[in-house]
Amino acid sequence: MKKFLLLLALSSASFANTQQLVELGANPISSDGYHAEYTKIRCNNLGTPFTAYIKQGKLFVDRFVANVWEHTEGASGAIDSLVKCLDFDYNPVNNQFYLLYTKSDGVYFKTYTNTWSATSYYPVVISGGAATSCMMAVDHTNNIPYTIFREGNDAILWKKYDFSTDSFDSIPAPVGFSDYQTTMISTDIEVNQATGDLFAAFQSTGLQAMITKYNGNTWSDLDNAVTIDQISRLKLGFKYGATNELILGMNYNNGNGYYMQVKKYNTTSGLGSTIQTPVNYGYDYASMLYGLAVSPVNNYISYAFNKFSFPVAPLLRYNTGSNSWTSFNHNLDDHTFYDVYYNQTGDLFLATTSDSQNTLHIYKMDYFSLDVNEHEETTLATYPNPVNESFEFDAKENGKAIIYTTEGQVVRSATITAGNHTFIVNDLPAACYVVLFTGDSGIMTRTKIIKL
Repeated sequence: MKKFLLLLALSSASFANTQQLVELGANPISSDGYHAEYTKIRCNNLGTPFTAYIKQGKLFVDRFVANVWEHTEGASGAIDSLVKCLDFDYNPVNNQFYLLYTKSDGVYFKTYTNTWSATSYYPVVISGGAATSCMMAVDHTNNIPYTIFREGNDAILWKKYDFSTDSFDSIPAPVGFSDYQTTMISTDIEVNQATGDLFAAFQSTGLQAMITKYNGNTWSDLDNAVTIDQISRLKLGFKYGATNELILGMNYNNGNGYYMQVKKYNTTSGLGSTIQTPVNYGYDYASMLYGLAVSPVNNYISYAFNKFSFPVAPLLRYNTGSNSWTSFNHNLDDHTFYDVYYNQTGDLFLATTSDSQNTLHIYKMDYFSLDVNEHEETTLATYPNPVNESFEFDAKENGKAIIYTTEGQVVRSATITAGNHTFIVNDLPAACYVVLFTGDSGIMTRTKIIKL
């Protein structure tokens, strides 16, 4: 067979005109006039978006199927009532959802399959008072959900779930963490999926930012000489392609109002450095950070916050490769952000509430639109195309290759080195697929292939 080169590709700069927010249908109860709280978004391995939220104390999880939202628990929709707080995650290793929420009688933890069939139900009753706030970070490889929850207005408990005993086991709190001086909104936890280490950012005594790592036995601090006073909110994430680089977003009060800052930490050396603050966009004053998400397929960090001074919900994106910020607003002046999330293919999802209408909105920003500009410089070549059994391409640098359907479902993914690579696709159904390659430099290239 004669080898045929398919020369359709995009560089990272070429996405500028295709990045648009698209609202995903209407939520089943978005028009009831009640405010949605604690909203979280996650996608399963089929690319289906799920959203968990609380309205009037009722807990819902909805999924987006055939361009409409539907309740996962039937027409009535509510999973539970009298719910105070929730957290929500998806594990792509075992294809399960994790749902953590609090009520007046304790903490509840459930797991579900990727199509939302309940597999487990683990109520944990806390003595001494009602559970209020909660937070979760999951070690995907080792299947360990780490959790933090507050017992009433008093102690903040650090736990990990043990599936062998169906119970939460206590882990030590980080050194310098104070139950009574630290608030949950100024605390965040994140797992380095490459190592399984748990990282925590919190507001210590004196309202300073502390970063610390838990290796399963003990905590160790990162760069505590670099602190900022009057921290109000912290968010963590790991940069793609650099498993030892932790991203920290924060708000702090300099005496005139709340300012924003982004830092990165080397989790091996413990040293931290400041990423350029986007003052040119005028978003550094009187703002409150509500979401930070790090893309799994490129160098993008998305940073969403709500402003105190006037109703506007800015969304910023930082490229750690070019050290530059991009601003997006998308006419969300009347919206409050609740969650910012990247799925496995790098699409960005936003959960917002319209303040004037009290309606829940879920938006998607597709960074990998199929509107390919054929006049751009080509950097990715696949052959043959169409393909029956396998295809090849040459990677010009180390990076990550993903094959996904036009609906966004990931069907293959691999971390590869520079050189020639062959992908076996004889088991895939006949269809059009997208091959996306993201180099460690942050440059993205892609192409369409036709599977016969």
